[in-house]
Amino acid sequence: MSITSLLFSGPKNIRRRLFRDIIIIILVSISGIAALVTYQGQTIKDEVSAELIGEVSELVRNRFVNYLSPVETSLKVFAGVMASMGGGINDDRQLKKLLAPFLDVFADVTHVTISDEHGNFAEFQRVDGDYHYHTSTDKKKVFFHLAPPENGLAAPEKSPVYWGYSASAHPSSAGLTVSIKVRGTNDDEHLVVTFFIPSTKIIKFISAIEIHQNIDIVLFDAEKQRSSGGAEPVEQREALQSLNQTTTRASRADVAGKALALWDHNQSSQPSRKFKTAGSSWWVGYTKLRDTDDTWLAIIVPDSAILKDVYRQWLQLATISGVILLLAAVLTLNLVRKYSFLLKDLPQQDMIRSDLTSSVQKLIKGGESTLLEFKSTLRKNIKTGKAGKEIEIAWLKTVAAFMNSDGGILLIGINDDGEVIGTEADEFESEDKCRLHFRNCIHTHIGAEFSKYVHLKICQIEEKTVLVIECERVRRPVFLRIGKTEDFYMRSGPASMKLTMSQMITYLSER
Repeated sequence: MSITSLLFSGPKNIRRRLFRDIIIIILVSISGIAALVTYQGQTIKDEVSAELIGEVSELVRNRFVNYLSPVETSLKVFAGVMASMGGGINDDRQLKKLLAPFLDVFADVTHVTISDEHGNFAEFQRVDGDYHYHTSTDKKKVFFHLAPPENGLAAPEKSPVYWGYSASAHPSSAGLTVSIKVRGTNDDEHLVVTFFIPSTKIIKFISAIEIHQNIDIVLFDAEKQRSSGGAEPVEQREALQSLNQTTTRASRADVAGKALALWDHNQSSQPSRKFKTAGSSWWVGYTKLRDTDDTWLAIIVPDSAILKDVYRQWLQLATISGVILLLAAVLTLNLVRKYSFLLKDLPQQDMIRSDLTSSVQKLIKGGESTLLEFKSTLRKNIKTGKAGKEIEIAWLKTVAAFMNSDGGILLIGINDDGEVIGTEADEFESEDKCRLHFRNCIHTHIGAEFSKYVHLKICQIEEKTVLVIECERVRRPVFLRIGKTEDFYMRSGPASMKLTMSQMITYLSER
């Protein structure tokens, strides 16, 4: 058994508790990093959902602008021609002649309504390639009547174009309106011309946009949403959604309804909001279809659509955290090993806390090593029976070498074969005399300033006296003084080796 095994044996050993505390620190660090990663994972979800919703919103909005801009331009041209001809709503032939070229170009426009301030209107409806004309005076019930909200249009002379959203309980009667005011026959009167695109056409248009297959898009009018408190007919919400199929258990109508119910004009600038329905999580963001109007887009994203990006970023974060933790652990262990000399009393306390005799017996059984060496006597040469300076220098070399290396234990009273012979041959009058001689040797040949790093204990093994000398690692170099010379020793395996000046410099620089 080596000195390392001894020093790390016993539940109360200080070194063992030190490393136990290091392990606790590492585990606590891991827990802290795990908590951070979990928290950061939610933050990443928020960021990814906001980024995805922002990208889709910008894409869909631009596509809508490109889709409706030609319709708006045509409406302006039609309104200009109609105004220049002193347009009215009673001349159906003239209106058909004017409208036909525009409706032929824009197949998605299925209805055109022209109304005046008195509630009179004329309506053109495209049915199977033919045009049906109705007026407010017809006995036949008109399919529907469209007109933008009065407060949505500015003065006639400015002729703004208003994009609106017409709600209806029937899917084919809900959709987008593009309206404009034009001067009527009299200068003090004006007409409102409205082009209508049904939701069925809009759904087809949205479906052609290349977006994530699980993302839903809902159009809604902010004014109506405010007045209705978020409650709209299920059929209407269904009609305004894209044709993308979701993979969740929740019905798409319920998801759209919950998303619209969360809409708040004061919080509409919030990048994304999370909600749950039927056990599934969703994200929703809102953006205006056009800044000048009050028609909005709701972009609804299922949680599953962002998980791939979240997992990728979370994995990167976890990897970085793991690397940092590993480096911290390696650094901690290296620092403990490198600066263990600061724990000056650990070997001494370990031996005091345990059974000294039992500990020494374990050491003897393990044999000599880098951290353990045996010497027969403290001052006498067994062969000659006389005190010899060379005997003292021999064990002092070992003490100096231990302090210049990683510390160690020197047992005096044990021969090279591991046999307990005791120090009785040294013939000290008392234990105090033995301690005094030992201390004088340290002061004379190593230095009094280093005596605090060397600890002497005396124990009885097999009724024989054994000296236990514990040596700590010392940061600065320790020299063995013999006369006027100073030598530097270090441990090399179970032996103490003397170094030259150049070897010592290299050793200390790498230590």
